[in-house]
Amino acid sequence: MTIEKLAKSKANAVPNCSLVKYYEAGVPQWHMEVILTMLKQKNLTVLQEFILKFISAGIENVAEIRSFLGINESAINNAVAVLQKNSFISVDIFYSKLKLTDKGEKALREAAIIVPEDIEYALYVDGLLGNIYLDTRKLYTQKELHDFDIKPVNTIIDKPTQDYLVYENVKRAVNTFKKSHAYEQEIFKRFQRLKRHILNIRRYMYWYL
Repeated sequence: MTIEKLAKSKANAVPNCSLVKYYEAGVPQWHMEVILTMLKQKNLTVLQEFILKFISAGIENVAEIRSFLGINESAINNAVAVLQKNSFISVDIFYSKLKLTDKGEKALREAAIIVPEDIEYALYVDGLLGNIYLDTRKLYTQKELHDFDIKPVNTIIDKPTQDYLVYENVKRAVNTFKKSHAYEQEIFKRFQRLKRHILNIRRYMYWYL
């Protein structure tokens, strides 16, 4: 759609107002190259996995495990109860001893081979709204805007740092991208959690009509 057609279609969008001027402008976008450290979802929580590791190493007493981990009794007991319910361990209630079952040994082996995988992606931060998103559209540099005689809009959002990338916002951006890009779904299905490290940040512009 050309700027003329867009202006005509939106001429009466604001009640009691008349469109007097319009032009093409470049809306600032911050381009952030990041590494997403992806982890497959495990069948064990971190605490459950540590308990199984202690048992495997010969530390089978609940009190000893609690002392090593420095975690309150309630949390340890709840984790032990879940492990027992899932048949990962057996519990000797008279001696407070824990034993790994065959199923527990298998779960521990599987947990050990699940390692993080780093995937490089380009994240963008809208310079006006501050929204974080992933995209594959062609962006224009300030020089290219000048060459095309397109006016740049001043950014409202300052140059973002790593701290700007809140986990939930990045996760939401990834999930949105996943839903709108079917060819990426097989990659994203393998991963549930992510962390991030900024490589570098550049400022870009894209067409806005």
